[in-house]
Amino acid sequence: MTKSLVYILLVCVIAVSCKTDIDISADWENIPVVYSILDPSDTIHYVRITRVFSGNESAYVMAMQPDSLVYKDTLDVKIKVKDEYNNLIKTIVFNRTDIEKDSVNSSGNVVFSTQKHHVYFSKQTLPNESNLIYELNVKLPDGKVVTSTCNPLVGFVQVNPGFGEKYNLKLNQSFGPNFKLPRYSAGVKLNIYFHYYEFTDEINYTRKTMMFPIKMERQKGEEETTMRLRSNEIFDRIKTELNPPESGEKRFVGKVDYEYVIADENYAEQIWKRVGGFNYETPPITNIIGGYGLFACRSHIILRGYKPTDDTKCLFATNPELAYLGFQKAIFYATYGIDSLP
Repeated sequence: MTKSLVYILLVCVIAVSCKTDIDISADWENIPVVYSILDPSDTIHYVRITRVFSGNESAYVMAMQPDSLVYKDTLDVKIKVKDEYNNLIKTIVFNRTDIEKDSVNSSGNVVFSTQKHHVYFSKQTLPNESNLIYELNVKLPDGKVVTSTCNPLVGFVQVNPGFGEKYNLKLNQSFGPNFKLPRYSAGVKLNIYFHYYEFTDEINYTRKTMMFPIKMERQKGEEETTMRLRSNEIFDRIKTELNPPESGEKRFVGKVDYEYVIADENYAEQIWKRVGGFNYETPPITNIIGGYGLFACRSHIILRGYKPTDDTKCLFATNPELAYLGFQKAIFYATYGIDSLP
């Protein structure tokens, strides 16, 4: 957790949208850097707050001083949950906790101070409804209040295969689900998990898994869309990694799971604005009012247990390119209780 938080924080300092631009060439002022990505399904939520530093000394010298990077005072950090009519539903209070920070660069030298770093956390449950707004409020030692808002991503639907439906895997075709992202979504990454079973007898088996990632794509919320890979990618990997069975070993095609990581508009903007690398001529990207950084929502969804069609089972058992790997015909699946296995 700590390393990833600090890494993205540094990204935010360099690449931090639009209506909240700050003149970095102006005289020094108290400018915070705030980073928080919320997922209501998480059991703990974090807000990371540091500060922009400026002075007459070398940047390397100042970076080694913790007071240049962090606020020594404990800040008042809250998220107010409101409905669409601006009625307050709940207030989430965040507490401070110290963290260890790895600040060694690629040359093995320490660049930033590793002392006094901290994050703010809360274990309170975030209400998760489509009509809600999360409003971040951070009160700084000088009384300045930093704010931002984001919306939870609610209402994801996988259209095909739907609940209780089976997947159909064919040669020389594309393979993947159709789905609708929630409102406020702007990007999604998909992992497809293909499971299969190896039996040494009718009782003892091993479940094995292959993961097929599909990189993040820009997608709009509330519109049916799809993400797909070539089915032959799955078949080619199976043929590469599996050897013919030994000593009566039998194989069975298993279930498929779909894992989605969904980014809201603010999060996706950070990702794609910098997809070509950092460009110092590009304006800083931030949705923090009164500072730099990112306040955003994400959603992590896993749909498990989609069974293969009989045509898929038959393909693995009879196709000349796959039959030698020992996958069984559909009539034997009931004997081994495949549908009831995890």
